[in-house]
Amino acid sequence: MIGFLIARIVTVILDALSVRFTTDPDKDLELLVLRQQIRILERRVTKPVRPTRIEKLLAHVNYVCKMGKLREREEQQATKNAN
Repeated sequence: MIGFLIARIVTVILDALSVRFTTDPDKDLELLVLRQQIRILERRVTKPVRPTRIEKLLAHVNYVCKMGKLREREEQQATKNAN
């Protein structure tokens, strides 16, 4: 039980780091592939696949970080256009 918990925490940390250092097109491609894999899995399994709380949290953190980067880019472009 403790070993599983430690392994899960390490996996989440490594996933968070890998998401942080990948480029946007790579992330988009990975999301498309993962969605397709979920669809295939849902066809094979009778009960629907539901993300865990940690997976939902990571998805939300990724979204918030991405929105922050978009706002920064917009502000930089607005500053360039103003000059």
